[in-house]
Amino acid sequence: GRAMTNAATASATWTRAAVFISLAGLANAAAAQTPGFWTISGPAGYTYAEAWSVSPDGRVVGGGSYRPGAPYQAFTWTRQSGRADFPAVPAGRSGSLVNGIALDGATWAADCSSGSSGSSSELRVYRRRADGGYDDTGITPLYVATRNGRISRDGAVVAGENFRQVGAFQETQVYRWTPEGGHQPLPFLPGVGTSRLGGISADGRVIVGYGSAQAFIWREGEGTSALPAPQFAASAANGLSGDGRWAVGSISPQAARWDIAQASYETLPLLQGYARANALHVSDDGRTVVGTVSNGGFDSSLFIWREGVGSQLLTEYMRTSGAQIPAGFQFDNLAAMSADGLTFVGRGRMPVTHEPTSWVVTVPAPPSLLLLALSGGIATRR
Repeated sequence: GRAMTNAATASATWTRAAVFISLAGLANAAAAQTPGFWTISGPAGYTYAEAWSVSPDGRVVGGGSYRPGAPYQAFTWTRQSGRADFPAVPAGRSGSLVNGIALDGATWAADCSSGSSGSSSELRVYRRRADGGYDDTGITPLYVATRNGRISRDGAVVAGENFRQVGAFQETQVYRWTPEGGHQPLPFLPGVGTSRLGGISADGRVIVGYGSAQAFIWREGEGTSALPAPQFAASAANGLSGDGRWAVGSISPQAARWDIAQASYETLPLLQGYARANALHVSDDGRTVVGTVSNGGFDSSLFIWREGVGSQLLTEYMRTSGAQIPAGFQFDNLAAMSADGLTFVGRGRMPVTHEPTSWVVTVPAPPSLLLLALSGGIATRR
């Protein structure tokens, strides 16, 4: 398709963008990414604080505090200050959660509910500005709600999903919003009538996702096209690097990584003992991928793939990386990863009591990454 043409020109463009994005993030890497393990508790009266997102630099975690029969209450968390609660919501809304965080840590995409249950039919996506105000990102006609908000790193672009229930089926359409251009539904792939949001680039000009088991990419000025995959294979794109070059997801039954600049893809080897894998997040340099592995049932485990190293269970990797994780802590899911691939956020259960909580793990930077940050240089691949 049009979005996958001129690979050589695109490769040079992505290389320049990767240099800019990576240098900006690496300048303060040592200070931002103190290795360790943390849990986040909810406020009084809430069952737990549920983490959904992390800022690109790994400094700020966001989500919503949960209690039965009540809407979420938005929170952010930092290592230095702990949890900060945000009960204020847009007019006509009763609760909110932080679903995507810009680089400033104070601007985010918020899924806001209008009732007490927080069901998808009650949600609307807003941009929460650093000054505390909210911008409604709109809705496409015939849909009843919006959800799954994501945000560009400067906070200027929000992406989300329009939603409606049709009988037993959910119909969704990805959209993009800017203050200048308003709400823009993204075109479906030819012959497809639904789409789900996977990821948004740092500048908001590239979006990936999937619809009817086909991974797609949307690029500003070029529209929507399919990401390459074998004929008849089910595919999905769930994550995108900051420069928009690397997408990750699955080409069933394996996890997959796309090099968009080269119009190519690769499937990642399955961990021994597992039958399926699905990649969720990718680092800015494309060298770290995380996701889930399973044997086809409801139970799944977390994995990490590192270029030149291969795959292993993420829980095993975190426990052996000096994070001092308590014995018996249970990792239930992975919600987000920082852009450098060093901080991971999710939900789990405490040892002994099995009480639900959110967790944050930061692993030490590899020696090569630390040297890169100190020298102010960056290696690029062509």
